[in-house]
Amino acid sequence: MAIRAVLFLTAYFTWVLAFRLAAVTLLTYVLVAGSQQRPRLEELSEMLTSSELFIAALGSLSFVVSARMLYPITSITWSQFFNPARFEKRFLPGFLRGSALSAGFVAAFILAGYYRYLGIYIQLDEATLSAFSILFRALSLVVMAYCEEFIFRQQLADYLRKVMPDAAAIALTTLAYCVTKSIQFDLGMTQLGTLVLLSVALGAKAIIDADFTRGAGYWAGILFVLQPLLSLPVLGTEFPGILLIKYQAENDTGEYSIGRFLTGGVGGPLSSFGIQLFLLVQGIQIIIKYRKIFLNLRPAPQ
Repeated sequence: MAIRAVLFLTAYFTWVLAFRLAAVTLLTYVLVAGSQQRPRLEELSEMLTSSELFIAALGSLSFVVSARMLYPITSITWSQFFNPARFEKRFLPGFLRGSALSAGFVAAFILAGYYRYLGIYIQLDEATLSAFSILFRALSLVVMAYCEEFIFRQQLADYLRKVMPDAAAIALTTLAYCVTKSIQFDLGMTQLGTLVLLSVALGAKAIIDADFTRGAGYWAGILFVLQPLLSLPVLGTEFPGILLIKYQAENDTGEYSIGRFLTGGVGGPLSSFGIQLFLLVQGIQIIIKYRKIFLNLRPAPQ
């Protein structure tokens, strides 16, 4: 199983890098073909940044589909990846909980004066185009969250748990997940710190539930509310959503602004110490409550 875990993770890393290279090549070709002048590096970078969410979503989905097509070489089946009953009973409640968490934090920051509501982004004269753009990004975020939770918290974690204790499997899965996110997006250290805490919490949830879908819904709900709904930056990308919520940079009072520290500033809520503290407490509560599972030093039975 250790060999299968290494091969699976290597295959996904290779897939992510190759898929990203192919996307950059295609975008460069489109930009060159559609311009009479040689495109500047800034234009290519802007186009790549605007496409990163879609590239990550399509890359993870195509990897899962390709792995399923290789069955029985791989152990992936469609029922493992998607089941309507599990989706309804676990993904949707997880989605609502993640949505409530992110909405609650943003509401608190608005009341504290660190965020400001600027109105509705969708205008009547561009309603169709704007709605399609927002829906497309929302779908990309949900697909990315769902597929990557299946890849890391379901498949990779199961391989690792058969050769090492649960705590070690969570740690290695978290490391692999954060490396992947660093490849896909331009992330700062504070966002990586949030992803570490989130990954530990989601890994623990997946082991307790013996299923990844609740955690996938939780993560998808957080991402959906923050960007497609409230226009806040996530994973180094920033686009307008249905409602325009902006960080009030004028509240910064120097290098160590309390507002920037609590909210994440221009980096978005995923750089927020408030969310990091919540995830840390949540992870500790899960580990303490189920300490008999996580303190077990034996691998899971095969």
